[in-house]
Amino acid sequence: MGLFKQLFKDAQHGSENVIESFRPGEMFPHHDRQPKSNVVFLSLTCQDCIEVITAIQKASTAEHNKEKINLVLYIVATVEEVKELDTYYNSSFTIYAITKKELVEKYKVPSTPYCYHTDQNHQVISTTEFDDVNSFMKMITAFDF
Repeated sequence: MGLFKQLFKDAQHGSENVIESFRPGEMFPHHDRQPKSNVVFLSLTCQDCIEVITAIQKASTAEHNKEKINLVLYIVATVEEVKELDTYYNSSFTIYAITKKELVEKYKVPSTPYCYHTDQNHQVISTTEFDDVNSFMKMITAFDF
């Protein structure tokens, strides 16, 4: 079956590959103990994500945000690419390299950019999809720590 026919078939009948994210109250598979966190998922192949990546350093180091924002980034990228980003950000927050498979299967992320808001016990408080730098900035500063 051709690609377009398959796309139209999926659109008409609903795709079987719908990814259901973690719901509030469910445990998030976090790597380390953190206080409440904005756990942000990005991909280096996503244009909106690239724009957010360039804005993150400014957001995380702004004087009025230092106590309020706790970011943990999971980026679909190679370990080398993440090391470069970590150097660029001067380790102001935690960055993990993940695969596309982990993004979907382990972290249940339906699309990037995406954010889980978690508490200190790794329970999901809420989720947020965002599609530009402005909505990202509003999201990370609105979450009450």
